[in-house]
Amino acid sequence: MFVYEGRLDWKPYGDSETFVIILPDGPVRVGDTAYLFSQWTKDAQGTKKANFFQKSAIEKVSKTPSGDDTFIAKASYYSWEITSHDVYGKLDVVMSNPAGAKSNMSFKRIWQSKGEQATGAARIWTGKISWSKYASDEMIPVLPRRVPEDASWGWKRCQVLLSLILRYHVPQTHFNANRHSVTGPPPEYSPPEKTEVEVRLPQPQPSLPRILGPLPFPKNLIDTLRHTIAFADQAGYLAKYAEDRFKALDADFHARGEQLNAATTENSELRKEIKKLIDDLNVEKAKTVDLTKRLADAQAAHAADLKKRDEDLANGKKHDDEDHKTIDRLVSQLEYERASKAEVQKKFDQTTTDLRDAEARLKAEAAKIVDLTARIATLEAQLEVEKREGDRLRGENKQKDETIEKLEKAKNDLQCQLEQAQADVKDLEALAKKKSKTISEQADEIIKLNNTIKEKTLAFDNLETELKDRAKELRTHMHEGHVTPAPTAAPEPKLRFKCNIRSESSSGNKNVFFDLNGAGGQNPPVHAISDGSYKWNSNQIWEIFSVPGSNTRVIIKNAGNSFVLFSAGHGQTVKCERNRDVSDLAAQWDLQGATVENVTDSTQVRFRNAKDETYLDLSGGNTTNGTAFLTYNGHGGANQAFKLWKH
Repeated sequence: MFVYEGRLDWKPYGDSETFVIILPDGPVRVGDTAYLFSQWTKDAQGTKKANFFQKSAIEKVSKTPSGDDTFIAKASYYSWEITSHDVYGKLDVVMSNPAGAKSNMSFKRIWQSKGEQATGAARIWTGKISWSKYASDEMIPVLPRRVPEDASWGWKRCQVLLSLILRYHVPQTHFNANRHSVTGPPPEYSPPEKTEVEVRLPQPQPSLPRILGPLPFPKNLIDTLRHTIAFADQAGYLAKYAEDRFKALDADFHARGEQLNAATTENSELRKEIKKLIDDLNVEKAKTVDLTKRLADAQAAHAADLKKRDEDLANGKKHDDEDHKTIDRLVSQLEYERASKAEVQKKFDQTTTDLRDAEARLKAEAAKIVDLTARIATLEAQLEVEKREGDRLRGENKQKDETIEKLEKAKNDLQCQLEQAQADVKDLEALAKKKSKTISEQADEIIKLNNTIKEKTLAFDNLETELKDRAKELRTHMHEGHVTPAPTAAPEPKLRFKCNIRSESSSGNKNVFFDLNGAGGQNPPVHAISDGSYKWNSNQIWEIFSVPGSNTRVIIKNAGNSFVLFSAGHGQTVKCERNRDVSDLAAQWDLQGATVENVTDSTQVRFRNAKDETYLDLSGGNTTNGTAFLTYNGHGGANQAFKLWKH
């Protein structure tokens, strides 16, 4: 038994009042009882110095990093979170109520039992003590003499904790027992009555084995009965303790069931959210491909138009006779082009600002995706493949950002070509001055050239504006879908499902599964395991991808680290490596007995390698843990047959 003393700090109801905590069984276990004694300075009903007592069952016992115990004593309203220190020499107590209010208190052990063993329930009395001017109506706990021989209370005036020796003695009765046999009938305390009761036969066999060795039996009937009653009391105490422990364990079991249901519900909601994000991502990818094609077509048309304009300008240099009037018009046209260029630059600056805002929104959305990925990872490790897919998309984002930079560089090159064209116009102006004698003869041709320049300049401006609008639209779609455009790639293998690969050599309750030895890098690379961990062990969970254009040719990857399964030839152990090229026929398998769409947990299938036509084979049909899987010529045996238990 441990007895602790401290101060109740629960203002305004308890202000530095004496507080005693008793742990009858010393170091606690779940289901033990803790006793708490104190008094309120003024309780909620306004009563002053009302004694306060709680008997609380211990629950949720755990260890701190330093090796001490942390446990919770919970009553109908208040709860106490208690942490032991110095091998139960001190206690730190956090008192709380359902409203969330908390108070920290410290307790020091003032007494502990010295080898005694309690054989009955703890007997503790509380009362009030008044002593001159030092204590007035203060709470005092009293414990039996065989436990600590003292009681504690708080002095009203000096508030110093003192001790009072309080001893009591049970009067002892001395008598001489008559050891002779009783010769007469015992006295009757009440007349006998007749009644009806239900009777049952006793158990034919004793529930507990009889003790046939020597026992310390008393010498007379009275002492024997006293010992019998003491043992019956002890049996009652143990039965009550067992009942309390069962209730505590049952409550904890139901609480864990509710937590599991809540976690399952949250996991289901997260799966739905992931599916919605994947669907949105696929839609945005389709939009990006369409916009990329439209942008390429616009660039090709612009390049052709620009080439034609360069040819027209080159041909214009051959005209030697131009008049001053045409030169003036060309100067006006140049001024107009400069003004147009300034307007285009202004629009370009605005587009750049919008692009930066969109990039900021992209960063915020990317942060949300990272947070969602972290939540998913804590609930189900099997979603690791989606996380790797996210990493791959981020890599594509970088490549697509580089594509945008290339497009912007191409636009800048077009701008340089425009400036070069303007310089060529200036050269034409100088040449026109030298040919002033024939200006009048070439007036009509210059007017036509001027009109051509206007038309080409307007077409160039329109094309440049459309290019900017499409680039802005492309960036908007890319940022809304959290991805950037990428060059069209060849079709990738499609993930169909995750599963455990169970060998048909399994018998009875022993299920033999396909296991990546040591998470990869071991010999043999893949072996047989029947340790019952197939539901959560990622080494025994495999991803089935279908090759584009086929529903029976598959690629097999480990779900934990994406190691690819491939054949090394007849009679060789099957191989499994991380960066294996899945386009290699040695890494592709023909699924026999079903397709990826209709295969079920009860469908028996076989895997034939697409390169050497060997079959996946459990060596010798040996179901012992550690037996290697081979690739072997087909023979129709059970060790070449499997069932795919889907996740």
